Amino acid sequence: MRRTTAFCAPFLSLALAGLLNAGPALAQSSPSSPWRDSSGPFAATAPGVTVAQGAGQGGGTESTPTPTPTGRSQPGTPGNPAVWFSAGWTNLQNSFPGTAYHGNSYNGAVGGDAQIGDRLILGLAVSGEGTILDTTFNAGHLTTTGAGLNPYAVYTLTDHFYVDALVGWSWLTNDLDRSNGAVTASYDSFRWLGNLNLTGRFIEGPWQFLPTVGYLYVHQNDDAYTERGTGAASVPSRTSIVGQGRLGGKVGYTIDNVTPYVGARWEHNFVQPNVTIAPGVPGGSPSSSREGAFVQVGMNADFKGGFSGGIEFNTMQKSDQATYGILGNVRYAF
Repeated sequence: MRRTTAFCAPFLSLALAGLLNAGPALAQSSPSSPWRDSSGPFAATAPGVTVAQGAGQGGGTESTPTPTPTGRSQPGTPGNPAVWFSAGWTNLQNSFPGTAYHGNSYNGAVGGDAQIGDRLILGLAVSGEGTILDTTFNAGHLTTTGAGLNPYAVYTLTDHFYVDALVGWSWLTNDLDRSNGAVTASYDSFRWLGNLNLTGRFIEGPWQFLPTVGYLYVHQNDDAYTERGTGAASVPSRTSIVGQGRLGGKVGYTIDNVTPYVGARWEHNFVQPNVTIAPGVPGGSPSSSREGAFVQVGMNADFKGGFSGGIEFNTMQKSDQATYGILGNVRYAF
């Protein structure tokens, strides 16, 4: 017999992201110099979120906003597989004049997993992403596309606690222009990330409580490139790293097979890229704050015939930066 727990599935929790989820980190951001994008550790890790959501996590393993659990049985039948699809959209905004940008990121993932024994779930997902930004600080644009491979695992410790983990590798292509199209360039990036979370699961009647603590590490290498056009320059390779601690949780209320929920978390970047503003650029330097707040509201549901799904709206708020997103997923357990 399948016991539904639409809000407390035994699994990970971008993510991604995203991390993450702060928007591009700007290495060279004067209007007259190239802009080296570090969107991986921030905006582009959203595929981890769609992976985590689709896989049915109850905690926070992702590369970006905490994904929503999707109603996998807990525990499931050993060897019983499941497949899923997840997609998300995020609006990205940066209001600081010397680094200002706005745009959208689109992410999707497909995957499957199976329970091994009574406590362990192993899974694998393939993710895709696309980000389109207007980089208003240099009168330009940035487009990033890519694909990734994301294995994940969940291990149930007790009736009330489980650990989830996600690792991912992504290969990205970036196209940019600046100075109203007078200068153009292209370059490739490689990103890898890891996320580990400890999540509690407590049920009191129809109420469900999921406190979570976790850590996200994102490492991205951007290739060197040479611009084309008037005022073109050569830009060296760059490595960007984000190490982010997360503390938060969700509260849900089950009505029949539907569980609406709200959640929030505090994010602190123990490691983050430095933003360098060239001398003389108006506005000085942007905030160096390492703190961010993430808020989410959503709903999960168990349907007949092994299907489950969920939808979530969320926002991340940080000094000079904000994101607004929506996530959705469908899962089928055989």
